[in-house]
Amino acid sequence: MTSSGPDLTGQVQMVDYVAKAGYRMYTPVAHGGMSDIFLGGWIDASKSHEKLALKFLRFMHDDDKRGKSITRLARETKAWAKLSHPNIHPYLGTALNLDIYPESPAIVSPWMVNGDMSNYIQKTRYANKDILLLQIIQGLVYLHSQGVVHGDLKGNNILIDNNGVAMITDFGRCKIMDDFDYSASVMTHAAYVAPEIFRDEHINSVTFRSDVWSLGMTALELFSGTKPLWRGERPIRIFHLVINREQPQPVDYPDFPGRYWEAFQNCWEFSPTDRPNADTILQRLQAQQQFHTSEM
Repeated sequence: MTSSGPDLTGQVQMVDYVAKAGYRMYTPVAHGGMSDIFLGGWIDASKSHEKLALKFLRFMHDDDKRGKSITRLARETKAWAKLSHPNIHPYLGTALNLDIYPESPAIVSPWMVNGDMSNYIQKTRYANKDILLLQIIQGLVYLHSQGVVHGDLKGNNILIDNNGVAMITDFGRCKIMDDFDYSASVMTHAAYVAPEIFRDEHINSVTFRSDVWSLGMTALELFSGTKPLWRGERPIRIFHLVINREQPQPVDYPDFPGRYWEAFQNCWEFSPTDRPNADTILQRLQAQQQFHTSEM
């Protein structure tokens, strides 16, 4: 395999199938932009209670597109394998010889029963969004300290564990700052995309500061719940708004706490150099939360 980290072949298995006409039929439990995720488990009976997520890159088993998928797998696992932080989804390794795609490696990680942030805040009425926001920023600060640009930060790429802790996941579009092999498809997640990526979709446009733009949009999403970003505009319309230097405004996000606008307001500066780094935003947020607590 071209992946990094432990080889778990023979240690994990696919579960949750339907037997039909002598065959096992598996259904994905989640989908990413370029991947499908199935439920898995350990073969070792002592760990059978631990559920796993088995992520297959969608085109790994397509001969015409396998080359690009191999590159993507190598990039994602290279970045993820070196990370260890309470707010980063753990990477366990990769495995071959699994039922549905025996020749395609699955990326193995712990299964998060609460799903992603977008779904969690809709079904959990009393979710502590202040704490979730703090955890997301702490995870991003750590990523950047390791020289890793996430490249696709949004609610769907933040998982919530059994204890309600936020963990950043999906490093398929990430970039290691000394790695010069990167590509992205921006229109699929236009609501979170910085203007320089719209203008110049290649490696040099994806930076720590473009992650900061996405962080700001993710913060708005966290507090907005079911209300769409950018007033629900279509991707092509969002493209034109961003390119023409429009920024999110408080009137469009009434549920975003007023005390946080100061901390996040210049996340959406048109020029990347005018945006703060993630650590600065973390310090601002912590100061705001401490001040708010002292006022109560």
